[in-house]
Amino acid sequence: DEVSKWRVKYRLHSPHTPADPDSEWIELELRHFTRELPLSNLPAGQHHFKVAIETPDGWSDWSSVVECEPPCPQVPSKLAALLPEVLGVDEIKLRWSPPL
Repeated sequence: DEVSKWRVKYRLHSPHTPADPDSEWIELELRHFTRELPLSNLPAGQHHFKVAIETPDGWSDWSSVVECEPPCPQVPSKLAALLPEVLGVDEIKLRWSPPL
């Protein structure tokens, strides 16, 4: 395995994303032994991802963009507490605590 590092870029896709393909990307650089990258607290909606790798020959070009939409979290059947927060007229935020 001659991969020494790899990078991932991701961003939330929206109709308001600027035309510049390199704007607003979040970029992470990882070591070659990192095989999984759990991302938490992604906002709901469609996301764009792309990757590049570093070998002894240098960095590859960025891959084609792949779209992914993370599933919405499911409320567990039993809760210690449900914590709703009103964000606006048509929007709320739900947080919960797992059972004790």
